Amino acid sequence: MSALTPQAKAILDRLMSEKANQKCVDCNSKLSVDWASVNLGVFFCIDCSGKHRGLGVHLSFVRSVTMDKWDDKQLAFMQNGGNKPCKDFLKENDAYDLPLKERWSSKAAEKWRKQLREKVESQIAGSKKKSKAKKKAETSESETESETESESEEEPAPKPAPKKVAKPVKAKPTPVVENLIDLGPMDSGGDLDSFFDTSAPAKPKAAEPAKEKKEKKEKK
Repeated sequence: MSALTPQAKAILDRLMSEKANQKCVDCNSKLSVDWASVNLGVFFCIDCSGKHRGLGVHLSFVRSVTMDKWDDKQLAFMQNGGNKPCKDFLKENDAYDLPLKERWSSKAAEKWRKQLREKVESQIAGSKKKSKAKKKAETSESETESETESESEEEPAPKPAPKKVAKPVKAKPTPVVENLIDLGPMDSGGDLDSFFDTSAPAKPKAAEPAKEKKEKKEKK
């Protein structure tokens, strides 16, 4: 039974579908090329896998593509390696045509392992940094939302506006009438009732005729 996770299987299947990885990196055999060296990032056949195991894990860390469990870092080595890039590098440094043991213990192979390791570690560090920054941003956003919700909950309800009470209207004082009508001096026996009697208004005295005035004047 395979110990591969669906994600790991998908990555390895994609890598093994590449033409250069379908042949053993050492003998170019196409049979049972389902073994790999993690720290070299290459695929090889079952026969050459035994020889790689004999080199020691410091030179070649062997894993089965179908039976072993793979973690993210090991998969990163395979994704950044590959049979063609490795072979090209060894050929450029005149190490590929050496016998298998000498090939993988050469300075060129050591340089390749170091270069591959640094590339993977840099990639992982960058991925962790991005993941940390993303987590920090999400945490900050979550805290901001929590503070906003808390402030909304704690904010007191607005007080109703005080009702305006109508001020009592002060009654204006009745003005005192100072200029009274002068009725003049009255005798103790004066008849006030006749003064205020309005039932029969007094008739004005008729003017004397001019003839009578003339006769009176002559008599005098």
